[in-house]
Amino acid sequence: MADSVGFHAHRRYPEGSRLDRIVTGAGAHDVRCLIQFTLVAPGQAVSALRVSTAMSSAWRQKRPFGGHNFADPSCPTPASVRLLRRKWKPLPIDFRSEFFYDAGDGRFYDEEGRQVTGAQILDYVYDYHYRTTRLRFLVKWTALQAVRAIIQKVVWRGQDLCLWVLERGYEITTDVPPGTEYFTPTRSPTSSARPPADRVTSSASSPLGSVSSRISSSCWPAAASRTGSCARWASSARSIGTRSSRPSCCCFCTC
Repeated sequence: MADSVGFHAHRRYPEGSRLDRIVTGAGAHDVRCLIQFTLVAPGQAVSALRVSTAMSSAWRQKRPFGGHNFADPSCPTPASVRLLRRKWKPLPIDFRSEFFYDAGDGRFYDEEGRQVTGAQILDYVYDYHYRTTRLRFLVKWTALQAVRAIIQKVVWRGQDLCLWVLERGYEITTDVPPGTEYFTPTRSPTSSARPPADRVTSSASSPLGSVSSRISSSCWPAAASRTGSCARWASSARSIGTRSSRPSCCCFCTC
């Protein structure tokens, strides 16, 4: 982030804890808490403070894609590797809106407007990060994950049920015979035939009866009287061997 400033620091886990017992062949502590402290847009009057915590392994930082080389003194011991795989690891946490910095007085504040110091912020995020390894948090986290999984299953199965109802719960029929084209072919420009009776109706009960009567009584006879010019266009089109777009006839024709 080019418009941000900050730092990061490592903090050892509590002495005697399970994570504190994960050591290298040289006896050094391998896993520590990584705290990243970032001030977003420091040039503004009030800037957001983003703090993140995560468990960091010194061996993994050097070899992120490699295995363990127990002959290397900086590699965790086999017992430490087994212990880390068997136990619950602390979760990475991002604190994005809990703190902010006021450039007017040069102080940090929490989300409730109380003044805090940098050391208090670091202690707060570190304690919150380490509490994710406790039994009480594990029970709440496991229950929450189970509820989320159930909701996800219900939503996805409910979607399948709705699709099944839409496919089988309604009787959908069509009046179009099988094999019938949905788009009628383009009418020949020399054709002066009237449209089919099922397409032009002059029923007085139909709301479009008057419009249909005008089409059947005026436009189509006019088209029939102008067939000669349309025929000349068709013969010229055949002479050049192309199929141009047909001219519009009757009330759509300019020939």
